[in-house]
Amino acid sequence: MTCCTPAHEFTDPGLQSLLTQVAGWTLQWKLRRDTDQVELDSPGFNTKVVLGDKTYSFGMGGLHSEDGPLITESDAEQVIIDIDASSFYPLLIKQNQLAPGHLDQAIFCGVYNDLTQRRLRAKRDGDHKVASGLKVAINAVYGKFSDRYSVLLDPAKGATITLNGQFILLRLIETLLAIEGLSVLSANTDGVMVRLRRQHVGQLHAVMAEVAGIYGVTFEEVEINRLCRISINEYVLSYLDSAGDLKIKARGGAFNAGEDSTNLGKKTTKRIVKQAANAQLLFGTPIAETIAGCRDITAFADYFTLDKGWHGEDGDGNRLPQRTNRWYEATAGTKLYKVAADGRRQQ
Repeated sequence: MTCCTPAHEFTDPGLQSLLTQVAGWTLQWKLRRDTDQVELDSPGFNTKVVLGDKTYSFGMGGLHSEDGPLITESDAEQVIIDIDASSFYPLLIKQNQLAPGHLDQAIFCGVYNDLTQRRLRAKRDGDHKVASGLKVAINAVYGKFSDRYSVLLDPAKGATITLNGQFILLRLIETLLAIEGLSVLSANTDGVMVRLRRQHVGQLHAVMAEVAGIYGVTFEEVEINRLCRISINEYVLSYLDSAGDLKIKARGGAFNAGEDSTNLGKKTTKRIVKQAANAQLLFGTPIAETIAGCRDITAFADYFTLDKGWHGEDGDGNRLPQRTNRWYEATAGTKLYKVAADGRRQQ
């Protein structure tokens, strides 16, 4: 199957060449089976795209910019805006009526569209638990297109989603860069973060509306107060939500304290360390103030799981019967140890 929709157009010669190359592809996968495993042979493709002063990775996955460490914030003259394509991959599935080739397209798309509408209703009604649960289910469909063990396996459809999604973001980025003084801070899968003069925000909105009209997507935006980043997938930032309330978003092992629905299923330990670091980086709050003010004992919790040949003991030498032992930092109490068969101890 061919993978590109006809709506893509670019003025940059490099993007024009890339589009011509990808549009000429016919996507084919070979499923190889033997007695021990199922393997999926898929075409490998990854290239670099340069727009302005930013380099982007373009391939079979989503678009990613190459970002280094950065600390920056909005001020009276400059504003940081994070632009997000709402329900991006589900929208591409719906628009292109993508369904696994071995399933009935009408039935599959009907069920998928119904789930999408139910999530939107729950979101409008303020039923955040249902909305979050359906979001996980809806977004998971894209991943199952490329999962060799899933009944929804159809890698060509998965690639169609990601390739078109990347071209949409590149179209947005190329058009945004025509705004004087605008710079792209990052781009990642379904969104673009930019910094520009506040006096040019109207031009930003015009570009967003133009690209949204071409592709039928919905772009949402939030104003970022402060961003502290190690890399594209490891950062913490503060922003204003639609009600004007200050919120924190954290991603990656150094910052993610697992505190909200964006981190469903993420296992975090010693959350107080990340909470204290985030508060200091974003608001200048002293580390000791955050730690002393925390009244949630689970924020101090950690655990260890014993390997074969090891057992656990408390500070009085009492043997712990379980493999996984949970503990928390405190100013008083006993210590826990891992003990090897030869007597070696690790706190």
